Amino acid sequence: MAYFIEHIDGFKTTLFILNGFLQDFNYAGLVKQTGEIISCQMHLPMPPRLSTTADFFNPLVNKIEQTILSGKATYPVERTLLTSGMTLFAVESLYRGQIRLETPEMKVAYRAPANSTFWRA
Repeated sequence: MAYFIEHIDGFKTTLFILNGFLQDFNYAGLVKQTGEIISCQMHLPMPPRLSTTADFFNPLVNKIEQTILSGKATYPVERTLLTSGMTLFAVESLYRGQIRLETPEMKVAYRAPANSTFWRA
């Protein structure tokens, strides 16, 4: 399955769901100005067979705890709005017969933090 996403600035994203081929999250993009390909792998170890979920909750609870203790979000909330919104509208498009959906409510901008927010034990 694939979702084609056109961003407001003209950037295009394709989201592939390749169950049975890949078990982690991968990204590759083409930098228009230079022709450079950039990519990254977001490794999420999946649980043993017959388990119910991967280890999403320990990192999430840790970030919640850091937010409460410091009084500020540990990463841009806008990023969650964008990723959750893209997922929500992708599923909505599929439900409506794979139609193109306009998403003006996703006009959200943010600057990525300099430091990684990758979960570290």
